[in-house]
Amino acid sequence: MDKPIRKAVRTFIMQDNKVLVIKYLTEKNNGFYDIPGGKIEDGETNIDASIRECIEETGIEIINQKYIGNLIIEYPEMIFDFDVFMCDKFNGNPNCFNENESMWIEISNLIKQDKRFPCTEILKPEYQKYFKHGNFKIKITSNSNHKVIKKEVIKSNCGYVNMWDSWSKRRAGVPVYDNWLDDYKDILNENKNEEILDLGCGIGADTLYLIERGFNVLSCDFSKDALESINKNISNSKTKYLDMLDKFPFKDESFSLVVADLSLHYFDNKTTIHIMEELKRILKNNGVLLARVASVNDFNFGAGIGEQLEKNFYFEGDYTKRFFDEEDINKYFGIIGNIESHETSMTRNEEEYSKPKVLYQVKVRKI
Repeated sequence: MDKPIRKAVRTFIMQDNKVLVIKYLTEKNNGFYDIPGGKIEDGETNIDASIRECIEETGIEIINQKYIGNLIIEYPEMIFDFDVFMCDKFNGNPNCFNENESMWIEISNLIKQDKRFPCTEILKPEYQKYFKHGNFKIKITSNSNHKVIKKEVIKSNCGYVNMWDSWSKRRAGVPVYDNWLDDYKDILNENKNEEILDLGCGIGADTLYLIERGFNVLSCDFSKDALESINKNISNSKTKYLDMLDKFPFKDESFSLVVADLSLHYFDNKTTIHIMEELKRILKNNGVLLARVASVNDFNFGAGIGEQLEKNFYFEGDYTKRFFDEEDINKYFGIIGNIESHETSMTRNEEEYSKPKVLYQVKVRKI
């Protein structure tokens, strides 16, 4: 027999590193934490249900909530089909009611709680990229006591993933490179017998530059289309899937040289710090990172355009992008070690880079 399905909403109201939760006070769910939400009533839109449930369960009026995905939670007796919203603008303060109290709680504290509903799972770090970026569909199987048995990402139309897959497909073929790495011939020659990591390699412009000069390269990216293009078009290439939002799949001190060209400027403050810490971890002592990132003066490529989410960090419709100034260079790359940097520009003999792109060119030696 098919299980009954209830269409409902959950709204994640965020403030800094905290999320607004309700804590049940009655019956079998007493003491359990949940996210505000409930059933979509007949004739009601999911947006209206989100607003109504938040007022009824927390006393808070949400403003301009954003749909971020679909969460299916299957219990032994029924299935909940949640439209998931996120909101960071609101009026009012959490209130207490007969059946529940509402409160702010640190996300890291919430996910440590034993008594919490399965919808809180998507606040865990491994789901960060889905929660933050896109039109996901996630299924969670739970027992009757709200313990998670199985989790499955069915679909994720994350904007930045789609953007780069489309970009990779459009540019698929033998890549075009410029010669910025000529500035570091001494460092390259020191690593002639080492494997060089090309991090966020795209379709392999720097990979091709290095392989043509006899270097051993491991090319890593989260776009499987990009990696497929490299395997098809660059002889002697080696590729590996890597998502920089996650822990890098390498042991400590694995590389003496990492190249990260135009790949480190798409992330928020927390994620950028995570990436720099991972780079420091996988670099050998005295190892070097060579990188280029977009400058705040990169007006041809959208500096200062879009919805500003953080200082120098913007949402551009399908993806986010950071533009660095000198303070940012020191803040982030300084996590790794000693910095040498300068502002420069680049063009390549391809349509996407026909206009000069203003960049910071960075060399960091791990200390």
